[in-house]
Amino acid sequence: MLYCCGVPPKCRLASGAYGLRLLSAGEEKQRLEVLHNFLKCSIFLIFWIFRHDVHLASHHGEIFMPSLSEQLVAGRKARGWTQAQLAERAGVSRRTLISIEAGHDCSMTSLLRLFHSLDMELIARPLVPERPTLETVYAENSARFRARGS
Repeated sequence: MLYCCGVPPKCRLASGAYGLRLLSAGEEKQRLEVLHNFLKCSIFLIFWIFRHDVHLASHHGEIFMPSLSEQLVAGRKARGWTQAQLAERAGVSRRTLISIEAGHDCSMTSLLRLFHSLDMELIARPLVPERPTLETVYAENSARFRARGS
């Protein structure tokens, strides 16, 4: 959606394969809702999960950061780069890189710069609890049944 100087401020334009056209109020509302929901989910998923992953690493040791730091070290070594070379390419200090590789807290910006410099991507996905299998449910129910019978 674009604002155009030649169109009254309450009108919106949509760009498409056939150029620009005015959106009706219903179309505008529908597109805004879709965009809003997409952005809300994307921003929530990316920033919330990564902020909490990094935050949890500082309180619970080796939950999330070791896998990121190990991937970072492996990517750097696979290219034969020193810490100084990667830090320079990513635009972060060598001290920051050393800290991240050691599994310490860091900013999301630093992580993104480092992974981007290595042509690697960070993928955010929700932490999904492991679903119980038929065997585990059966074992739990059997244990409860036996406990009641005793």
